[in-house]
Amino acid sequence: MRILIDALSFETRDGGFATALIGLVKTACKISDFEFVVACHRSNRDFFRALGAETYCVAFPSRLKWYLAPLIVEKIARRVGADAIHHEISGPGVTGRVPFSVTVHDLHFLEKDHVRRSGLGGLAMERYWRNYFVGSLRSARRIKTVSRTTLNDVALHCQNVPASMVECIYPCIDPLYEAGKRREYQAQGSLNILFLGSIVPRKNLGFLLRALSRVQRSWHLDIVGNVWWGAQELATWQDDSRISVHGYLETSQLAEVADRAHLLISPARYEGFGLPCAEAMSAGLPVFASDIPAHREFVPSDCLFGLDDPSHLARMIDHLDGQTYERLLAGASSVAEQFTEEKHILNHTKFFQRAFAPGVR
Repeated sequence: MRILIDALSFETRDGGFATALIGLVKTACKISDFEFVVACHRSNRDFFRALGAETYCVAFPSRLKWYLAPLIVEKIARRVGADAIHHEISGPGVTGRVPFSVTVHDLHFLEKDHVRRSGLGGLAMERYWRNYFVGSLRSARRIKTVSRTTLNDVALHCQNVPASMVECIYPCIDPLYEAGKRREYQAQGSLNILFLGSIVPRKNLGFLLRALSRVQRSWHLDIVGNVWWGAQELATWQDDSRISVHGYLETSQLAEVADRAHLLISPARYEGFGLPCAEAMSAGLPVFASDIPAHREFVPSDCLFGLDDPSHLARMIDHLDGQTYERLLAGASSVAEQFTEEKHILNHTKFFQRAFAPGVR
């Protein structure tokens, strides 16, 4: 069987979406039970070929990728002789005539406290995810979620989707940086903190800033990730030398920043998985994370903090002594066992077999 991987909406700087799609393509190249071909924008051809993938490339205005992809992906599937399509980061073709599977990373746009981007672009994306994407799930042959949290969200918000058609497959975590070169931790010294992720309201950067305003010890915060919207609270800190805003960084640049970090802090209000925490811990970097369902799946309970009072996080930072830090350091890398390449390959082989085996709807 030949499966088309829809990468038409892919951009290398697109955070967790990009990481997930890259991981899937790497895994697909190692699955012998199926043939895979990647449909992508012409500008990404060499990128996917470098991963070992067969590609089919097309040119179109990148800013319209989310709306054009559903119009052309089924035509591409027929052209390359694909029997089915997998949509890792986007919705399916408009007709649904080609059998397809889909990944749900999160349903944050259905949450009560969701804050969408302003303007016509924000409204258009809101309708794409709320109406088109969610509405298409009932037609999928099989649905993959990236966490048990997202699996539960699908059951809650998409009650017309049979539970038997949905399964959880954790991402494969290939650490983007090594934490072994990290500066030696001293409880009385300056604490180097890393915030990693696109700046949008649900990432809750403001909570971290409010907590740091209460911290007594010396600290420095590196903020790495695309600055999208919801970063107003950063304006009051723009002249503070203790905060460095880097924006998006390539892997080598990220490694330089992460290697000097002692701790990653994720104060997110909602996550589908919690990739920054998983990447950090897999590289041996301890984390403090918000006490939300996605983080509870793999972050130790004593590293979680509530979002009702920033003072609690401030106290955790101030009370991080050497003995506690060494214990967190020793336990951090054990999380990598949940997210191995071997598990990723095996689980995706079974996923595609269940989705597209003869006789499956």
